[in-house]
Amino acid sequence: YPNTEALRAAVNQDLQSVLALPVAPVDELYFTLYGLTKQLSKLPLNMVQLPDAVSDEQQQGLTENVSDWQQNLKRSWQILVDDFIKIRERSAPIEPLLSPSEQVLVRQQLAFYFAQAQTALLNKQAQVFATSLIQAQQVLSDFYDGSSPAVISLTEQLVILRQTPLQFNPAVEFVSGAAFEEWS
Repeated sequence: YPNTEALRAAVNQDLQSVLALPVAPVDELYFTLYGLTKQLSKLPLNMVQLPDAVSDEQQQGLTENVSDWQQNLKRSWQILVDDFIKIRERSAPIEPLLSPSEQVLVRQQLAFYFAQAQTALLNKQAQVFATSLIQAQQVLSDFYDGSSPAVISLTEQLVILRQTPLQFNPAVEFVSGAAFEEWS
């Protein structure tokens, strides 16, 4: 067809615009989440570490000084208690442990958020993907041992995944439509 140079230039410009669009790395993100999901069962939960017992004072005899009556009373009580039962005082409050069924539920909840993020990727739902990763980070911070290298690494990887730009439906304005109308 004669006089198609303007139309060809417009189509070429549209093709270049489409090729320049950022492509969301869906496969890479999906398989990264899959690999992280396989590590979830090995993460340590935040279990209670009992604080050290308060060091026992040396069992000294009672003093003759009247002003030491409180210490003498405490020592007498300690000697009496040690004969019958042993009470170990702790220097910090003791938090309750998670029951085995609660531990399973926490692990399943974390795995659910990872599966939800994977599904959101496949369905091209960027907001659901980001929300799932935020919720997974919250579960990690609430129930898992924050001092564990595995938990720290997983948290850092979730931050990196969340910062990955995802644009599934970018707005593109084509110029070839107007050029085609002019040509025909």
